[in-house]
Amino acid sequence: MTMYICIVHRGLPDMTQRCLDSLKLTRDCRIYLVDNGGGCRFDETEKVKASVVKRKPVNIGVIWNDMLEMIMPDDYLVLLHNDTEVVSENWLTEMRLAYDFFEDCGVVLTRSSIGGCAQEQWATNVTNFRFSSVERANMYLKGYCMMLSYDVRQTVGRFNEELRIMTDREYFARVVASQRRLVIANNAIVDHLGGATHNEILNLSDYRDAFAADVSLIGR
Repeated sequence: MTMYICIVHRGLPDMTQRCLDSLKLTRDCRIYLVDNGGGCRFDETEKVKASVVKRKPVNIGVIWNDMLEMIMPDDYLVLLHNDTEVVSENWLTEMRLAYDFFEDCGVVLTRSSIGGCAQEQWATNVTNFRFSSVERANMYLKGYCMMLSYDVRQTVGRFNEELRIMTDREYFARVVASQRRLVIANNAIVDHLGGATHNEILNLSDYRDAFAADVSLIGR
C-alpha cells in the first residue's frame, strides 16, 4: 500500500509554503508538489521529501487525473489544496481508516478548525464520533483535502478536465450517483485558509454548467 499526496501550486506561494511546512510530521507517504505554471521555488520540499513537478498551466482536473493514473490496487491518493494547513498529526491514518469502516466509502473528507468552514454540519449520518457520512452531494462540501482509493477510481472514473472550477463538487455528485458515500473523518483536522465564498460560487457559470445535467444530485 502506498499513500500519495498531491499538492497543486496555483499561486499564493506563501500559502503553499505554509502547507508544506505543516506536512513535516506526516510519514509513510509520497508527496508530489505540482507547480502549475507558478515558477516558484519552495524551501521545504527537501524537508518533507516532496517531488516537484513543473508543468504549463492546465485545469486542475488534468493534474488530478494524472495522479489517479499512478495509483494501483490498495493505494490511496490525497488531493490537498495549496491553501491548507494540516493540524492533526494522525490525519492521514484517520482518513484511510474510513475505507475500513465503510465498505461503500467513496471519497473521504476532513474537518476544519476554522469557524465557518465546518462542513461536517452537512453530514446526514453521524455514525460515531470518528466518522460521519454525507449521502447527498451539495455545493457546500469542499474538496480542499480529499482521499480517493483505486477502487473509487475504477468505479467513478476520472475528474472532468473541462471544468475550470468546481471540479471536486462535480466529482462528489458522481460518487453519490455510484451508490458510494462521502465520508468525513472527524479526527482528521486540515484547515482551509482560502477558498471561494457561497455567493461567489453561485455566480460562477462553471458551477451551473457542471451540474445542469443532473441537478437532482445536488442538495439545495
